Amino acid sequence: MWDHGYLQRDFTIMCAKDLSRSIDYLEIRTDIDASKLAYYGISWGAHMGGVLLGTEKRLKTGILYVGGLWVYNPPQMAEIEPLNFLPRITMPVLMLNGRYDSVNPYKLSQIPFHELLGTPAKNKKHFVSNTSHFVPREQLIKETLAWLDETLGPVQ
Repeated sequence: MWDHGYLQRDFTIMCAKDLSRSIDYLEIRTDIDASKLAYYGISWGAHMGGVLLGTEKRLKTGILYVGGLWVYNPPQMAEIEPLNFLPRITMPVLMLNGRYDSVNPYKLSQIPFHELLGTPAKNKKHFVSNTSHFVPREQLIKETLAWLDETLGPVQ
């Protein structure tokens, strides 16, 4: 019988390895400035950012769109539980969420995720829209581009 916990753990480890190998590759490219890499995760990818940003120090900033702590699932194995990685994240992080998100509730999921980040308060931002699981595209683009300009510098 398959144990869901071990499958989830192994999958998360594979994702971390894939991210690391992708950055390895970007570092050898002469047309990429690997000193200015950002992580952008949407929904489940934003949740995964709670682990991946805590393990990959070559990323300079994180943008987590409609993510947070999983409040409806049982706790994960310690080695992949975001609660164990969030305090290790010290890079600048932007979170974009909807206040009425039923997947990642504002008070139960978003706020604790944001507060547990090890990032200094001046280097983290939680943008909240009066929507559900998604932020309107115009706001998403505006906030994301402003964040990237602020944390990585404007595109030349």
